[in-house]
Amino acid sequence: MSEVKPMPMTNIWNEFGPSIQGSPKMTLAAFLGDEESIAECKIQGIGFPLLADFDSDSVYDPNPYNRKLDTGLLGNNQLVLCLMTWGKEPIFLIANASAQLQCACNKEPDPAINALQVETASAVQSYVQEPTTRILESVKKLVKACRELYSPYEDDPDSEEARIVWYQLGAPWFAAETICNDWEIQSYDGTPPPEAQSTWIKRNSMWTKRAVDSAAEWSSHERVNDEMRKTALKWALSS
Repeated sequence: MSEVKPMPMTNIWNEFGPSIQGSPKMTLAAFLGDEESIAECKIQGIGFPLLADFDSDSVYDPNPYNRKLDTGLLGNNQLVLCLMTWGKEPIFLIANASAQLQCACNKEPDPAINALQVETASAVQSYVQEPTTRILESVKKLVKACRELYSPYEDDPDSEEARIVWYQLGAPWFAAETICNDWEIQSYDGTPPPEAQSTWIKRNSMWTKRAVDSAAEWSSHERVNDEMRKTALKWALSS
């Protein structure tokens, strides 16, 4: 059997990886536009990526097949891909923010689904606040419950019943799936660090993009983008 050739590191990581590893929060804050962080990076000679840098790297292309999609959706999906460069912590936070936003906007919940939606969103929030094994097990059980509720409609995803479950569970379910992803780098991903590898980025961003998209259905792409940026920046500026 031939040896699997490791995937090359992303262009972003080749150029900015040492800076991101050395100053993860400062470089993220600078990327998100925090002026003090930008100034400090310049003083210390720390490079950080701009959106234009991500635009030039195909790994972070939110629409590789050039489908006709809403520009707000594409912008949010690209932001998720960009934030993967800083690892799972900010990703968990923006997935949770999406879940909480959907719950806040759901003024007419489906009585048959609402309890599971709320319980899942609560478990996700508990985990990002206190990432213990006990809470993770609760999140995993709720992921299983969400999948079981949707499973009768998997073969007909365009049916009204499937759409209702997908729409109502939405971001809380997808945020829980995000947490339960296989975040360990695998041989097929390439060599560490995982944040440098396109396969790891793409496979672990899928559920988060779904959470973000779902929250936007309940609010707007602009509001979700604002929540994502505020949430990620708050983490980046924390000690």
